[in-house]
Amino acid sequence: MEKILSLEFFSLTWRGVKLKGLIDAAENYHNMLAENRKLYNEVQDLKGTLFSCTMELKDLSWHWHTLF
Repeated sequence: MEKILSLEFFSLTWRGVKLKGLIDAAENYHNMLAENRKLYNEVQDLKGTLFSCTMELKDLSWHWHTLF
């Protein structure tokens, strides 16, 4: 009887360790997802800024050619 209880306790403990690992992995996944979302938004902002600067340079170039 004692051996059965010991095995059951070991089994429950091992499941708890596995469950803790899954919980940690889920937390890390959500943290990584938030970081990726932040980086994606920063890249999109930089793309918009680059596009805007490119358009301004084209306009400036056009004005420069009309002056000279």
